[in-house]
Amino acid sequence: HEAGQFNGSVVVILEDNFRLARGYGYADLSEVTPNRVDTRYRIASVSKVFTALAIMSLVEDGLLALDAPVGTYLQLQNTELADEVTVRQLLSHTSGLKREAFDGGSIPDAPLDREGLLTAIQSSEFIAASGERYSYSNAGYVLLRLIAEAAADSRFDQIVRERVIEPAGLGRTGFLESDTPVEGLADGFDVLLGERIAADSETAPENMWGAGGMYSTALDLAALDLALLRGQVLAAEVLAEMERPHPPGRGLGWPTLLDGGTDEASNPSYGLVHNGDYSGTNVSFIRFPDARFAVVMVSNQDRMARNELFQGVAALVNGGEAPQPTPNLLDSILQLAIDNGPETALAETERLAAETGTPVLPHAFRTL
Repeated sequence: HEAGQFNGSVVVILEDNFRLARGYGYADLSEVTPNRVDTRYRIASVSKVFTALAIMSLVEDGLLALDAPVGTYLQLQNTELADEVTVRQLLSHTSGLKREAFDGGSIPDAPLDREGLLTAIQSSEFIAASGERYSYSNAGYVLLRLIAEAAADSRFDQIVRERVIEPAGLGRTGFLESDTPVEGLADGFDVLLGERIAADSETAPENMWGAGGMYSTALDLAALDLALLRGQVLAAEVLAEMERPHPPGRGLGWPTLLDGGTDEASNPSYGLVHNGDYSGTNVSFIRFPDARFAVVMVSNQDRMARNELFQGVAALVNGGEAPQPTPNLLDSILQLAIDNGPETALAETERLAAETGTPVLPHAFRTL
């Protein structure tokens, strides 16, 4: 936070005890309201964790089957989508659907009804055969929302509230809706060369329900971790099915698994990770269920050094010292452009990309 690279809230749980629960910086651009552990933030793609839990709850109750094709629950004109893609593949991002539900990746300004969403998704191109490989897809999770609504005959926000939010006891978590302000929701911003810039406003967030469009707090996400461990949301065997590695090594609703070592051949210990990014929002929800260790980092600042933050938190929890933050790469590139011109900055981004194997150019110039 002192280095200007984090503004938000952090909660760390180890063996059911809160080791850290603190807010940093401010929830508003005027720097009047401090961030707290119960500050509400947009959680972007971490909403998919709630979607996956709601789907697994419907599976537990026999209203959905993981290996049933999408056409079992939705009447679709796209026969490939209806007949060949399964609920499990949607959950594990192996459906073959492209990333975004809407053409060009732009979310429509007005809320779409069920037919409008179905039309948009059915027109989506397949980028791979179903089940062939992992490819992260927001479109797939919007489709899961529609499947859940058809199976439960209810609005999606009500399904998630009754099956996940209320059983877990999450008092400050919910869904973003057009023209309905959320009390205490943090203002999103970015920082360029020391100056705060307001984030783009979100239009028609309900169009992204299933893939995004929710808000929560660091404390509520930590409480969700405890609720899952205590069996408040799903039966143990259903939760185990969700969290185990599915081909090609991803959980259902958990697109990243961290290798935590193996105690025995039959008892692997690994971490479950879901991140979320949107303009003025950065979230990491990291769980090691076997170790009863969880880290929640939620920021209303556009960029967050996730890996450095997590490594620092893990080091502190284990009695070590946190590493010093590295300089902000984007600020360095922008300053170089100001001092020496954009061609010099462009050459530097290309050099860094070649040296590190990290494509720094797209993010830097998107923000610029």
